Amino acid sequence: MPVEISTAFLVLGTVNNVLIMTIGNLLHYGIIQYEHYGGDPQKRTMSNKMISFSCYILILHTMASAPVLETFLIYGIVPAELAQLIEFVRSFGGVSVTLALTESILFKCFVVFGWRFAASVQDDFFAVFFVAFNIIASGLIMGIHIFLGNINQMGYGILTGTFQMPSEM
Repeated sequence: MPVEISTAFLVLGTVNNVLIMTIGNLLHYGIIQYEHYGGDPQKRTMSNKMISFSCYILILHTMASAPVLETFLIYGIVPAELAQLIEFVRSFGGVSVTLALTESILFKCFVVFGWRFAASVQDDFFAVFFVAFNIIASGLIMGIHIFLGNINQMGYGILTGTFQMPSEM
């Protein structure tokens, strides 16, 4: 049984999605441009490259999920395959951004706490390696979750109309 949505919530959700898609993506793109051209492009560190990667993933997430959420707000439930795709993109983004931030912090800790080879490591190689690793690891993790049918999260249930409110005890 789908949840009834009031008109005020529909208008508020639509305005919110439009603002997030336009202003949010422009801000993420601004961060990417600043990371590329803001300072000396020859001195872009690995952590800056990982932040740019995270912004790319967040833009992908917004561009993939906002139209589906808008469709849900206007028409009600969406097909299960589309809901699975949105849950995949949402979880993929969460896993890969978390990995990127963790790797960036770990690399900075190595530099600060005296890993003697950390300063001599080529940042370009490590940035490309970590981006590729994050994409592959996130894809494998989320692919296994979908293959095993382990995607029954609250967002999936709400989008498909199968979400059941927990009964009160």
